[in-house]
Amino acid sequence: MTQSEYLTVRGTQCPYCHSQDVEGSEVDINEGGATQEIGCNTCNAEWIDTYTLTGYMEV
Repeated sequence: MTQSEYLTVRGTQCPYCHSQDVEGSEVDINEGGATQEIGCNTCNAEWIDTYTLTGYMEV
């Protein structure tokens, strides 16, 4: 799966085997973004999702 395809499915599938049986660890927040280790329970692949700050929401 390409980066673009991974973004299209919003990170809900393993980029290696396309399984939806994925789990993420806690999110590590840093300046302007965050990262999260993700693992596939089907093929045991591991990768890191990266998140970018795009704004805030009032509560």
